[in-house]
Amino acid sequence: MQKIYLCSFGDIRLNISSFKFYQNALDLDIFDDIFIYNETNLNLDFKDKMKDKIYLESKIRGGGVT
Repeated sequence: MQKIYLCSFGDIRLNISSFKFYQNALDLDIFDDIFIYNETNLNLDFKDKMKDKIYLESKIRGGGVT
């Protein structure tokens, strides 16, 4: 059977909402694993590779992806 994953990114300011989102996803009981990220827990290699695409230090809402 194929595994189902949920991956989401939310600005650190959405921390409480992210936790609620995670809890709701758990309650659905359909995901094999759930990954919720914010700018503080992104891998440094990922940040470096995406530095021209994602603006983590900007005023753009939600992290701002171009």
